[in-house]
Amino acid sequence: MIKRITALLFITAAMIFSLTSLSCAGPVNNYGLSSELSEKAFYSKPDVIIKEFIKKTENCQNNYILAGAYKDKKELKKALLYYTNSCFNNKFNFNIRLFADPVYLFTQHPNDRSIFYNDSVFHIASIFYDYGEHAYVLKFISLLEKNNSSLYRDSIILQSKSFEKLKRFKDAIDEIQKTIPVYNESDSRTMLYLRLGAVYESAGDSRKAMESYFEVIKIRGGVWQNRIAAKRILYIMKDKKIDIDTPDREMLFAAALYDAEDYDIALVYAEKVLKKKESLDAAALIVKIQSHKNHNKAAAFIKQRKNKPGYENLLLENANILWDTGEKTEAVKIYNNLIYSNDTEILERVLTRLSFYYEQKGDPVFIKYMETYIKKFPDNEMSGQFIWLMGRFCIKKSDNKKASEYFTRGIADYPGNSYTSYSRFWLKKINTENDSYHTLSLLKEYADKQDLSSLTQEFKNAVNRKDENRMILFHTLLFIKNGYDKSRLHRLNQFNSNIISPYKNLAELIRNPVYSNNYKSVINRIEVYFIAGDIEAINREIRLIPHDDLNAQRDLALALTIFSKKYKNYNLLTFHCFRLLNLLKLKENLSFIPVEFAETLYPYAFNECITQGSTEYPVKPELMLSMMKVESNFNHKALSPAGAAGLMQLMPNTAKEISKKLGISKFELFDPCTSIKFGTDYIAWLDRYYKGHIEYMIAAYNGGAGNVNRWIKRPLNRDIDYFSEYTPFDETRDYIFRTKKYLIQYESIYKNR
Repeated sequence: MIKRITALLFITAAMIFSLTSLSCAGPVNNYGLSSELSEKAFYSKPDVIIKEFIKKTENCQNNYILAGAYKDKKELKKALLYYTNSCFNNKFNFNIRLFADPVYLFTQHPNDRSIFYNDSVFHIASIFYDYGEHAYVLKFISLLEKNNSSLYRDSIILQSKSFEKLKRFKDAIDEIQKTIPVYNESDSRTMLYLRLGAVYESAGDSRKAMESYFEVIKIRGGVWQNRIAAKRILYIMKDKKIDIDTPDREMLFAAALYDAEDYDIALVYAEKVLKKKESLDAAALIVKIQSHKNHNKAAAFIKQRKNKPGYENLLLENANILWDTGEKTEAVKIYNNLIYSNDTEILERVLTRLSFYYEQKGDPVFIKYMETYIKKFPDNEMSGQFIWLMGRFCIKKSDNKKASEYFTRGIADYPGNSYTSYSRFWLKKINTENDSYHTLSLLKEYADKQDLSSLTQEFKNAVNRKDENRMILFHTLLFIKNGYDKSRLHRLNQFNSNIISPYKNLAELIRNPVYSNNYKSVINRIEVYFIAGDIEAINREIRLIPHDDLNAQRDLALALTIFSKKYKNYNLLTFHCFRLLNLLKLKENLSFIPVEFAETLYPYAFNECITQGSTEYPVKPELMLSMMKVESNFNHKALSPAGAAGLMQLMPNTAKEISKKLGISKFELFDPCTSIKFGTDYIAWLDRYYKGHIEYMIAAYNGGAGNVNRWIKRPLNRDIDYFSEYTPFDETRDYIFRTKKYLIQYESIYKNR
């Protein structure tokens, strides 16, 4: 029920990490870099850091993290003191006068600079900018290393603001123009062009300001950059009576205004373009705008272009916006007009949307759309999923014969599809056969029922027959039963090297990482931010690596896997581990990989909090970790649109009730241990309420006990499998399956620990 066997299994890698040779030492205490300080910085609020970190210590890492906490609290003098004392490895002065000149004289020395030097000096410069010391801001910025970092980009932007305050517009313009070519990615280039436009405006050169803002739009970066650029262009046009001189620019401007949600003016310019020349882009933009403003006008405009190129694309654009804005009934009417399109891209998108729309409504017409999709796109992954969904619908309607036909067809036509495991499970179930091995849940159930000797003998028989599939099956069963015992390595030696080698290669890559020359400096800077526990700076630096460079993205995923493990950022760790697997085209295959890397994929996160929770409540640590992974993927700052907060995603009202019961007057759900304690208390209560039925308990945690109590009473719920599969909320259904999957994986990994 939880994906096929191959989705259970995972990756290889002995992860032996050691701190780099970087240090942060004082002449007496000789402090080294500490991953414990990094972990505290990642998970502690500024108040906690200020309370718990050592004051006036000769440790640049401690001082840098402390400075950031003070800055977040707007205590700028204290922040200045600690940034100053994180600039060097062996040079400290906690009695320094916190004025621009003595701080500059202290920080300008070129020797023994710490790994935090550039960041510390930048923050010092930004604090003195707030104090109006613009001449000194320029001096501090001049101390920074010139490179292609996000920090250097931000320092040039800060420098330009001080130049601007000092009326040195030419200097500001020259520095920005020299810096723009250093960066290839869109974020940095648009930010620099926006700043350049602002300087030109201050200098009174409105035309060059407009040119800079048009550069932002041409780069096609983020929506927020386009919004700012469009609004500045609009202001200049109105204030300085300057107009746009070409249709191409009018089109760029109209698209940016659309991003800025200034639909009326965007429409004016898009219509201008269309009057001057035939433009599919202009027509599409008009449809998008009118779809937001007036559906009837959008429909009328599209009708006028019925015999012109791009007509079907306009219909699709109109339908998509109606769908996204909640007008699904109107959107479906348009999609139905496109099901005979000769454009395969349009047809695929339309059939997919209609199939899911009607399937979720329980309308049998969805079968017609899914069958059409399968006929047109038989090789697509979606076709396998659609066969499963049609069979699932038949079970719900008690037509087991038809369901069996669909499941048999899916197994035959799409044996490797991830949804085929569901077909195998239900085909066995509705035919009252109980020996299926084809899902993770059933694998565990079967393994628990069998004795070790019989499973071992079955594996040996498969080896003798050279039946690779049965070797994998019984190796997996033995792994689920015994975890990482000594016999596992012996079994692995029986497999063909083409199965094991990719995982061995990954293990070697993680032991001895090799990065491409283009982005080594970026990766080195990212580790510095891990040491500082600075998630914002990590994300800022990540954005410098281009998304379309697969080698660079592989390097990034590899580095972030290693750094996240070393400095205990569990959210980044699990995300980038799995991303690395995808980039290397390796399947998750737990039974084939070393325990060190399995523990990286499924970490025993927040060990002390988890251990305390499992001691206070009768809840297994593996269950707590599994639910935490599903709820937040170990992001302690996770906040859902509904307001659920923290690692365990508790709603505020639920948390308040738990706090009253526990006698806790003040609490912070973004604190990892608090979230785990409250979540474990709630899990324990649900477990008692549902008398140990884990599926009911899991469903209630996600969907609410009231809903679960109603679902249990439905006639469709013949047993727990029917309850889980036909849970009315898709989110809750997925939640049940994912939690059970992760629970089995956690139990397998930590069985012998």
